[in-house]
Amino acid sequence: VEKVRAMNGGAGPHTWRALDWNAVNEYGTADPLTSFRFDLAGLIRPASPSQGTRRGLCPEFQAAFANELGCALHFQVPHRTDDLTRDEYELFLRDTFTRLRDGAPAVGALEGGRAFAGLAPARALTLELSNELWNSVFPAQRWMAREAGRRGQTVHETIAEELTFVWSVADEVFGDTRTVRRYVGGWMAEPDFARRILEALPPGTRVDALGCAAYVRPTPEA
Repeated sequence: VEKVRAMNGGAGPHTWRALDWNAVNEYGTADPLTSFRFDLAGLIRPASPSQGTRRGLCPEFQAAFANELGCALHFQVPHRTDDLTRDEYELFLRDTFTRLRDGAPAVGALEGGRAFAGLAPARALTLELSNELWNSVFPAQRWMAREAGRRGQTVHETIAEELTFVWSVADEVFGDTRTVRRYVGGWMAEPDFARRILEALPPGTRVDALGCAAYVRPTPEA
C-alpha cells in the first residue's frame, strides 16, 4: 500500500486496474499445468486458504485496497468459458458484484477482525470483460471465437452480447447505489476491432470508456 501511495508524486493512483488480481488470462486455458475447472464451488473468498491461485484475488480484498488508497477500481470480469452454463455464469456475476457492493463478514483476525466493507460509494467502479479480447494469445479471445461459430455470429457480435449481459447483471445488482462505468477494450493497431464491437451493441447502449492498448517501443533508429 505504501509503495502504491508513492505513485504520481505521492498522490497515489487515480484508478487501479486489477487485471492479474482477477487472473482473467487464466480462465479457460487449455494448458494442463495451469488449467482449472471454472466452477462456483471454487470461488475465492476472504476465508480461502490462498489468494494466490489461478483464480486470483477475492473481490473483497480489491475493494479494501481501493478504499484504503481512495482510488477508483477498474475490475476485470472473467469470461464465461465452456465450464459454466449461462445460468451458472450469471450466478457467478451476481455473487461477485454483490460482494463488491456489500463486502463480507469478518474472517478471524483478518483486517483486525473487522468485516470487509464493499467498495465505497465515492470510489468509481469500471467493469472490463476479461482482457485484450482482440488478442488470440489469451483464452478469452479463443473462447469468443468458438462461441461466435456456435452462435453463427461474428466474434464482435458475440463480444457485444457478452458485454451487454455482464452490464445488465451489474445494473441489477448495483441498482441506484452507484453508476458502473462500462469499458470496451481495443487495440491501437486494429481500430476496426473496437469499432465493430460498438456497432454490434444494441442502439442506445451507454459506453463510458474505450481502451486502445497503446503498446509502443523505440524505433530502430532510436
